Amino acid sequence: MFWLRNRKLIRPTWRHAICLLLIALGAPSEGHSQPLDRIAVLYPQTAQPYNAVFSAIVDGIESELGRERLATRAVQDNDTAAALRDWIAQLQPAAVITLGRLPYQRFTALETTYPYVVGALDAGPDTHPGIAGVSLSAEPDLILERLSRLSPATQRILVVYDPRRDQWLIDRAQNAARQRGLVVEAYQATNLREATQHFVNIFSYANPRVDALWLTTNTELVNDNNLPTIIERSWNRRMVVFSNNLEHANRGVLFAVFPDPKGLGHRLATLAISRADDPSQAAEMLPLAEVRDALNVRVSNHLDLSVPAHVSADFDLLFGTQ
Repeated sequence: MFWLRNRKLIRPTWRHAICLLLIALGAPSEGHSQPLDRIAVLYPQTAQPYNAVFSAIVDGIESELGRERLATRAVQDNDTAAALRDWIAQLQPAAVITLGRLPYQRFTALETTYPYVVGALDAGPDTHPGIAGVSLSAEPDLILERLSRLSPATQRILVVYDPRRDQWLIDRAQNAARQRGLVVEAYQATNLREATQHFVNIFSYANPRVDALWLTTNTELVNDNNLPTIIERSWNRRMVVFSNNLEHANRGVLFAVFPDPKGLGHRLATLAISRADDPSQAAEMLPLAEVRDALNVRVSNHLDLSVPAHVSADFDLLFGTQ
């Protein structure tokens, strides 16, 4: 959930990377006298560096709506339903934007009739049907475009996914891959054990010259229990691995895409306006199109990809340069 255009090669730690990526744009402030078409934004009260991320999303919303149309409220663990209900009732917003898990849960529990849009939530149409918003999962075609630039020899993408939450993403990926003359081969897993077994099999039979492994944002399938092994085996087999998780690029996959907070804010504001104008329109979670990217230069060198300078310069963040 971060962004940075950095043309100077660096090799930060993961926590340092977060700090580099977060450009705090000012904490959102409470709204008071607003026009009748104002949009309410609920965001979680969190510590840094995550608070800066939500502030950047709100900044993007504000730049699209204008400050006079925006009212914001930090949602805390000890907030009561009555207090939140009173705030919204007094505001009478045209629509509501919830950012993150806690604001979404608290607002939907109120069972109000206000149109709303969801953002900064690891969700999709499989897990949140009939809800308008933007997923944290990037549009697959954007990922495949970066893969083709870095590794034009890749023909097949292997991915392990949970069909209960990410079938929609795999469907989009397979459609996008066909348009590019590629193949996405997907393996279903519903827990860490099943996923890890798939990864073991993939590294046993995959052809590193034409195959690549894609890691999704599902932390139940890829986390600290199996990520080190995935990275080690990909390194040993000289196989391309890419991800939807920025941390993975810092830790040793070739590249990753991740959300652009301000761009996400712009899109959420546009969706909220649309929902306010026509609350009856069909609602769905959309893939993330507002993304930034990170490239691990050390990995690209190890894979002998010979990435041209103009290609690496297009990435927002470079890791592994020393």
